[in-house]
Amino acid sequence: MSNQINQADMLGVGTTLRGTYRIERYLSSGGFGNTYVATHVGFGERVAIKEFFINGVAERANDGTTVSVSNDANKELFASQLEKFRKEARRIRSLKNDHIVRVHDLFDENGTAYYVMDYVDGESLAERMRRLQRPLTESEVMKLYPQMLDALQTVHREGILHLDLKPGNMMIDARGVVRLIDFGASKQQSKAEGERLMSTALICYTDGYAPREQMERNFEKIGPWTDLYALGATLYALLTRRHPPMPSDIDDDRSADKHLALPLPEGVTAQMRALILRLMQTDRHDRPQSVEELLAPVDPAPEVVSGGAKSEETKVKGVGERKKVSAKEALALGNYYFIGRKGKSRDYAEALKWYRMAAEQGDADAQNNLGVMYECGYGVDRDLPRARYWYKKAVEQGDEFAKANLKRLEMKKESRMKSRRASPGFFSKHAKTLFLIVLAVIGLAIAIYYFAIPRAESPSVGMAPAAEVTKAYYVGKDYYYGRNGKAQDYAEAAKWFSMAAEKGEANAQIYLGVMYENGEGVTQDYSEAMKWYRKAAEKGEAVAQFNLGLMYNDGKGVDQDYAEALKWYRMAAEQGNAGAQNNLGVMYEKGYGVAQDDSLALYWYYKAAEQGDEDARGNLERLNAE
Repeated sequence: MSNQINQADMLGVGTTLRGTYRIERYLSSGGFGNTYVATHVGFGERVAIKEFFINGVAERANDGTTVSVSNDANKELFASQLEKFRKEARRIRSLKNDHIVRVHDLFDENGTAYYVMDYVDGESLAERMRRLQRPLTESEVMKLYPQMLDALQTVHREGILHLDLKPGNMMIDARGVVRLIDFGASKQQSKAEGERLMSTALICYTDGYAPREQMERNFEKIGPWTDLYALGATLYALLTRRHPPMPSDIDDDRSADKHLALPLPEGVTAQMRALILRLMQTDRHDRPQSVEELLAPVDPAPEVVSGGAKSEETKVKGVGERKKVSAKEALALGNYYFIGRKGKSRDYAEALKWYRMAAEQGDADAQNNLGVMYECGYGVDRDLPRARYWYKKAVEQGDEFAKANLKRLEMKKESRMKSRRASPGFFSKHAKTLFLIVLAVIGLAIAIYYFAIPRAESPSVGMAPAAEVTKAYYVGKDYYYGRNGKAQDYAEAAKWFSMAAEKGEANAQIYLGVMYENGEGVTQDYSEAMKWYRKAAEKGEAVAQFNLGLMYNDGKGVDQDYAEALKWYRMAAEQGNAGAQNNLGVMYEKGYGVAQDDSLALYWYYKAAEQGDEDARGNLERLNAE
């Protein structure tokens, strides 16, 4: 909690609310509320009271109690946020759990609203680390972890997502009891006609604790797994006293255990490392989907057919638990080993093992891939009858790749028979060429399958092979940052980004725009920077829209045009880009490209400040002081 109390905006000590609660002292004040310690005058019990008050928008009247909004343009903002405040109180009150702060009362008074909750005589976990001047030990964290899970399980069972789990929102009292607080960012989920519904209000988040789907504000992709990512980030923060990395930083780390992006103290056990890694998977599908899944008892890994050895690849469920590897997981592991991705070295024997495991569970893609392995002799002696067997298994399930592969194999068999009758030396003469063609076709088929998800998420790739485009983009990033065995080389980075950008990869277009703007590895050229930013911006990329706004704002590569800057800032701001929201506030405050409007400036500053943007916070303080 903040220790900076703006007493001018607070109720006076000794004020009585609802004739029942007497204010004793101030606890905190923030952008959207004030919190007090109070006493129930009838029972003498200490409580905490939260008052809805938007600094810079609301004003305290001369009577020291009444809250009002003098600017008509801000009244709608105040009213909508006030209703959100009431919903927050109702959500918390619906949760019955010893590890969640309880709400006892909600009422309107003084032109605003208040809710009364438990007073926790303690400190947040963030405050505890500051006081101790060290991170927590694993044994200390493990005393807290079950309490966190218990609170989160109750929250999710009520159809609520917290969406702002972090050490600062977890209080701990003198007995070591943890309580989850601050549901200001929470969302209610409900079912209607089989569809999941969620409020369309802005999704707020804290950098480092929010996974990609929350940062993108994609309501359809947000669920309990979103809070579980934040739980993993919280465990990481408690064990390291470091701010958790962004999802993009985790993706950039190609090591299997992500030790570069998620370094942990040497004393942390392998089980805890695995738990954090599992919870902080950047792909939401790879995380536990619920607390129940995280805690569920699991079966031992299945026997692997080749050699009969137990599988060493297991998923950590809680801490140190194991589970049966599903066909989907086995197929993914086979792909990783076949291509050499996700921290795995290329290993055909390992790929064969995992494909076989998935194939025997009936996965058609794995059955087709297993046929490829036997046909080409990848990780096993070449065996066409077995290849044919697995292709047929996949064909029975309608797999189109397998149909093509089986047809080709049968045609090759027929061709060989004809060749032997007509010209015994034909096949041996051309075998190498035919074999290389087969490898190319099969390799492309597997690559297309493997990169199917990146293609679906990047429609801008168009008809270009997704494998080539994705590879070029990631190689470019490796050279740009000097990672994964590559020395930092901007010229090489620009070359690889250009390959991907020309094929329509939006992220590569953004990087290339940055490089042309800054003259990194290429001759500085603002017009080229504008060109690449525009290509990505027109695909809806918020970062590119923001950068394009900056170019128009500063007159780089184009005549300075505040109206155009405003247009692109607005596009990015409406997608939740904090930098664009802050700059849009500046435009309204200064009247650049638009009529000057302090109320709209405040609105956009608040939007950016909610996400932790320091420039926006500074602008708010300055504007409020004026």
